[in-house]
Amino acid sequence: MKIVIGLGNPGTRYMSTRHNLGSNVVSEFARLYGVSIKRSLWSPVDSGKGVVDGRKVLLVIPRTYMNLSGKAARAVLNRHKADISDMLVVCDDINLPIGRLRLKGKGSEGGHNGLRSIVDETGSSQFPRLRMGIAGEGLGKRPLDEYVLSGFDKGEIQPVEEMKERAIRAIKSWLCDGMELAMSGFNS
Repeated sequence: MKIVIGLGNPGTRYMSTRHNLGSNVVSEFARLYGVSIKRSLWSPVDSGKGVVDGRKVLLVIPRTYMNLSGKAARAVLNRHKADISDMLVVCDDINLPIGRLRLKGKGSEGGHNGLRSIVDETGSSQFPRLRMGIAGEGLGKRPLDEYVLSGFDKGEIQPVEEMKERAIRAIKSWLCDGMELAMSGFNS
């Protein structure tokens, strides 16, 4: 079974922020593929199991704050006795312009607190990640924490929606076709 975990912050206050792009995409993926995500009693996540084109998948949305994402990821990996290489982490990326996706099989956290927490908690950076660009014109005009916790500007909404649709297709490709084909098809 593959695991897809969408990073973000819990609560309605953060639902539409740049930092919640990962959890929003995984929620939409679940809706499109008929996977019911429910509160888990055994860990700090909401999750749901499903089958996408014959592939078993566990979709996960942490209830932890972004900088504690590793606790949620470690709990899921331990509970399901899964290898970290079978967990795709979906998150925002301040280093990519809006509309840009980057799918990688492993790598550094690149300054992302959620990815850093996962590396710290699991002791490994050998997990796939799908990063979605959130760097817009407003970047640098206010503190970084305010920027990532803000909503998208009016002119950013259309490119973000298109990026989310591509991200959903990239997740499906990772599940069904494997990392190499997904990378060649979706890295722009």
